Amino acid sequence: MAADSMALEMEFRVFEQHKKEWLQAHPGEFVVVAATSVAGFYPDYESALTAISFPGTDLLSFDAIRVVACPIIRRPFFSCLIGRDILQKFRLTYDGRTGEVEIRA
Repeated sequence: MAADSMALEMEFRVFEQHKKEWLQAHPGEFVVVAATSVAGFYPDYESALTAISFPGTDLLSFDAIRVVACPIIRRPFFSCLIGRDILQKFRLTYDGRTGEVEIRA
């Protein structure tokens, strides 16, 4: 099974486990699940679709950002391109020798 399929299966299991609880606490809202964490609850589909979060970190999430669609090559663990408007809020370090990326607030 591909890595992105496994991630989606895990997120679906988290959704199914908490669905009843979330329906009561957030009626009419859309939930974004990233890995095993809730990235947020949103009033409409468009807001949920354009939310960016960094699960498992202390980094701030961004809601309802402006999105320009473009084709992206699908790769495991590759979900979006982040522009300078978002990156200007962080310190980004890339180690070209190892391929490691570090983002800090």
